[in-house]
Amino acid sequence: MSSSNSKEQAQQLAKLRAEVERITQEYIDTLIDSEDARAHHADFLMTILDSIGDGLVVYDCNENVILANQAAAKMAGMTLFGKDKTSIRESIKIYRTKNGPPLPHEEEPYFHALNEKESCEKEAYLEGNSLRPDGMWLRAHAAPVLDKSQNLLGVVSTFCDISERKRLQNERDALASMIAHDIKNHLAGEEMILNYLKNNSDELNEKARDAIDKMSASNRHHLELAGSLLEIFRTDFMLNTNNSVELDFKKIFEVVLFLNSLFAATNQVEIKTEIEPDLPSVKGVPAAIRHTLHNVLQNAIKMSKKGSSVTLAVKKSDNKIKVTVSDSGVGMSKEQVSKLFDPLTVAKKIPTDVRSSGVGLYFSKLLLDAHNATISCQSKEGAGTTVTIEFPGK
Repeated sequence: MSSSNSKEQAQQLAKLRAEVERITQEYIDTLIDSEDARAHHADFLMTILDSIGDGLVVYDCNENVILANQAAAKMAGMTLFGKDKTSIRESIKIYRTKNGPPLPHEEEPYFHALNEKESCEKEAYLEGNSLRPDGMWLRAHAAPVLDKSQNLLGVVSTFCDISERKRLQNERDALASMIAHDIKNHLAGEEMILNYLKNNSDELNEKARDAIDKMSASNRHHLELAGSLLEIFRTDFMLNTNNSVELDFKKIFEVVLFLNSLFAATNQVEIKTEIEPDLPSVKGVPAAIRHTLHNVLQNAIKMSKKGSSVTLAVKKSDNKIKVTVSDSGVGMSKEQVSKLFDPLTVAKKIPTDVRSSGVGLYFSKLLLDAHNATISCQSKEGAGTTVTIEFPGK
């Protein structure tokens, strides 16, 4: 076969293929544009959405419900789900807490996503419906839908039933509250004994009186901590602003250093400080923050060798307060660091003559989580450890 014939056949095949593609595309366009095709695709999409266990609602820019799945309808207490999708939004009335005030419209996640063009997530209580007549806890998440030009098209919102998780959390918090209450009673008894010794210390030497003063201050600090723990383990602690005040970090650091001075002197460890003035404003629970810093500093002293030093540094960083506690002690492995904030985890290289329950850093992390603060650790075996805490400023 000549090359000219082969070239001609190739051109004919190309034309034929182009014609087939054109006819196929016309058929597809006609099919998609047909009412039956649109209905079929809509049914297929709804089947997918209805298979999702969480409630799902799609709003347009005017807050109209344009799409909702069966799970959302059931959460709204609607046994039959017809074409009136707007009733979904009207039926889902959520509250801040059980038996508490309703969540204002402007604070609902979908409204926030609609106006701020950013995702929003909240936990809230939904009154009785067909799923749980006694009411249910929801985690509501809303995200804006934006086109390539960042124009708002609408909002997609999902509702997840977290009632069982809340029940377990309440049981855990009740148990923790009982433990904290017992600890508080025990510390109150010790406070009475220490006060008796202080009031009858005429025959004691100055060193003994100083030790009793430090023990009494430490005991009062832990009494405040026990009170804070009673709050921290209540489900709504993070929503409770009654005991949240402007933190005086200068005073907090003074107390923390005072409480650890005797312990450091006993262990022959020097405490060095590098604290910047004019720190950003932070709100929180003073006893909780004091306990966290006290615990971290005390751990550094425990892990330090005699004759060494521990450094407490406080700096401003991007409108945040950055606290670092560094030691040059025995250090930890990567595996130990990864488990450092787990409950009941005790560092293997802690001196054998020092008692530790292993829950100190776990509780500290809970306290910091409630303040939207972070805690992290870097350590190297034989080279020491640095713990970093960052508090968000206003």
